[in-house]
Amino acid sequence: MVGNTPNYTKFDVLRCFLEIDVNISRASLAKKLSLGEGTLRTILNILKKKGILDSDRQGHHLSPEGIKLKNTISSLVRIKKAESKTLYPQYKKVALLIKNAGEISVGYELRDIAVRNGAVGAMLILYKNGLVLPQFTKFELDEFKKLYDYENGDLLVVTFAESYKEATNAALAVATAVSKKLEKLLNYMAT
Repeated sequence: MVGNTPNYTKFDVLRCFLEIDVNISRASLAKKLSLGEGTLRTILNILKKKGILDSDRQGHHLSPEGIKLKNTISSLVRIKKAESKTLYPQYKKVALLIKNAGEISVGYELRDIAVRNGAVGAMLILYKNGLVLPQFTKFELDEFKKLYDYENGDLLVVTFAESYKEATNAALAVATAVSKKLEKLLNYMAT
């Protein structure tokens, strides 16, 4: 007999982990993450078994080990909603910063990873003495300059999708393709 196929991805596990700071209820997390409570229960159990999440009557919170892991992940990537009104206003947008991405080739392969993971499209912008992307106007890039404090070698991934869930999962997929350390941490968390 074949078991049920999970209705979440490893990126959903990471999104859940990143949303937990102080005590938060399962219902609040489910709403924030656009996941069903049963699915979220499964994800929370995975994180508890890894010893990176604790739960009590006040809600779910990171264990000391979870706090260390979150700090490590935060040194690699940062993610937030992007509220650009001029760039694809019909879609939800997420801007993910990959710190010190190194010498990578920013081409269609990374964009295709985003699309395969739920995005309608993606922009990849390297920071080299400023954000530079020839096909966009200065105004559009100025909107993204305000999101983070950039350093040379950083990569900004902006994904567009029908929902924040899809946009975030797509951005995280690109981040794990670029950062082998993040990929290793995600595989540890999600298995």
